[in-house]
Amino acid sequence: MRLFSESGFHVHCGHQVLCRYISKLEFTLGVILYMAEALDKSTLPATIEKVTEVIVHLETLKSLLIASEEGASLDRFGSMLPDRKPLWTSNVIFPKIYPRMMEIIQLLGGSNIIMIPSKRDFGGPSRPDLDKYLRGSGVNAASKTALFRLAWELSSSGFGGRQTLYERFFFGDTSVVVNRLHHAYTDKEMYMNKVKAFLGEQVE
Repeated sequence: MRLFSESGFHVHCGHQVLCRYISKLEFTLGVILYMAEALDKSTLPATIEKVTEVIVHLETLKSLLIASEEGASLDRFGSMLPDRKPLWTSNVIFPKIYPRMMEIIQLLGGSNIIMIPSKRDFGGPSRPDLDKYLRGSGVNAASKTALFRLAWELSSSGFGGRQTLYERFFFGDTSVVVNRLHHAYTDKEMYMNKVKAFLGEQVE
């Protein structure tokens, strides 16, 4: 236990994990944007709403990373230790938003994620029909099929399901993760005192 508490292991690990969250969400956003473009749905209000939801989550995580680094301080070993509060906040947020990001892929893709021909199909006699009926907006049938195969792997395959479960419980059960943030949040009394002062109460 001393190793974890004195070395700042969980804090440094949390910083690395937040970088992973951001990279994963950037890739997910790229997939969703490409899907919307291939389906010629980029300008539809419903699509814009879904894409913007992903952008908001991505920018929130990036802001938390900056906040953790801006609030860093030297530990007793002379190493910079990021501020843990933004890191613990990201640990609460990401397990909740990641399943939603996968749902957005499913909602946007619809049957395109289910009815996916194989690479072998493109080498057979049905190739002309596939090229004709499966092409997208500005993208040929083979490229569109590869994109939606990727969307399937991310959101709906056995691999995708395991990834979603992995992200839900990466740092433990929800109660463990929220307790970690709650106990690390040392500013609670300061905010209460602001309200007490506003109400004219004596603040110690």
